Amino acid sequence: MLAKTAAFTTIVLTELGKSIASRSENANVWRLKSNRWLPAALTTSLALQLIVVYTPLSTLFNTTYMPLPLWLYGLMAAAMIMAVDELRKMLNIRI
Repeated sequence: MLAKTAAFTTIVLTELGKSIASRSENANVWRLKSNRWLPAALTTSLALQLIVVYTPLSTLFNTTYMPLPLWLYGLMAAAMIMAVDELRKMLNIRI
């Protein structure tokens, strides 16, 4: 069950990173104007993920407690996806 929880959490984290990187097809994240709703949406999504993993709802979603190192692996996966997308934008590679 830990592997399923880690996979589920990694998917959520990478999708959150992808939502940041995908705001523009051509412009890098640091060149975009701020989006006032995005931080609230990201915070809400992360809070819901924590609720699903660490509250009694975990039995409904069939998840289990996830140790910190697994969270770090998920964050590294999200950072890599964001970095690759930003590199693609800098090199003007169209997909």
